[in-house]
Amino acid sequence: MIIWALIFLWILTAILIFLAPFSIALFYQRTFRKATYPYLFLLVLFMYSASLAGANLQSFKPADDLFLILGGVALMGASLRLYQVMMGRKK
Repeated sequence: MIIWALIFLWILTAILIFLAPFSIALFYQRTFRKATYPYLFLLVLFMYSASLAGANLQSFKPADDLFLILGGVALMGASLRLYQVMMGRKK
């Protein structure tokens, strides 16, 4: 029971943490008409949540590592693109 409460708290915290870059990326995309890919931040949140749930359930062990790796790569790509747009660099 406690593990599910911790998973819930982690997901709630992750939602709040990923909401900030998502909002910034969405603002830049709508205001300056540049592709910042804000929905990648939500995809990363889903991948990290699936990885955490899989690690605690121990049901799909190789897949949760894959979700963690792909989530990290997507987070890096989305963050770099947002940085390029915010700093005014060319595409």
